[in-house]
Amino acid sequence: MEGLLSSAFDRLSSYDPAHIHGGLKQLDTLLAKLCLGPGKEGAIPTSFSDPAIRAFLTLQDSFQYNAASILLQTTNHLLSQPQNPHTSLLLLFTLSTLQGLLLLHPPSRHLFSRESSMNTLLDLLELEVSLEDGGGDVSEGRLECAVVQTLVCVMVDEWDNVRLFERLGGLATITGLFRRGTTPHVVKLKILEFLYFYLIDETSPRLRSVGAGSVDSGKSGDLWTCTGSRHGKEGGRWGGEGLGVRRTTEEKEAMLGEYLQNVDGLVRDLRELKPFGDL
Repeated sequence: MEGLLSSAFDRLSSYDPAHIHGGLKQLDTLLAKLCLGPGKEGAIPTSFSDPAIRAFLTLQDSFQYNAASILLQTTNHLLSQPQNPHTSLLLLFTLSTLQGLLLLHPPSRHLFSRESSMNTLLDLLELEVSLEDGGGDVSEGRLECAVVQTLVCVMVDEWDNVRLFERLGGLATITGLFRRGTTPHVVKLKILEFLYFYLIDETSPRLRSVGAGSVDSGKSGDLWTCTGSRHGKEGGRWGGEGLGVRRTTEEKEAMLGEYLQNVDGLVRDLRELKPFGDL
């Protein structure tokens, strides 16, 4: 498995789009085999007791073989390239693979406790705004939807990542995209889903003990927890709070209300419809 990952990483580190696509395909195939298993098409494992999955997760605990960090580098490289439909497709493939890795290996989410990593996702949202202004082909909002989905994967059970998103002006960025008249309807629906997720009460009894470092992954907590500075560029009056802060729905409703109207309607739907069950 080390050899396969090394081969994929070499391709992903290339400047050749064809090599990057090949590396993404290698990782995608590996993840599919790990999750489905041989001869079990469509079946999802109910535990991580499979030796192959355990071996993969052990490798993900190391810097040398952590695939999420490589995909983050690939995303930054693609962001620096001239934007065209082919680059957008590579970004879509990269984000899709990254989402799977973040769900399979939760400690990799700690990569996004760094400002530079979180800013990469926010830059992608702003990139799509600029492309739409220029009349470019943005595949009918597919890339924005992928970025929003990735944000959820980054933030689930990681409240410190949510705080960093807030301090870096993430609420202003995502609500600005939502309010734009040219934003595709499918993107607005995806943002609404994100906002329902964002408004979850982090202090509820079922979530109180969940957060950064709560995953039982041996040394992973020490390896992936970033202790660097958190100097947000746009935190507003909420920007000076440190790590470990958990917010209620009411607090987040007030924050979101600075950028969006009718947030109380979202909160009412969240409580009545319970899209995430009883939390």
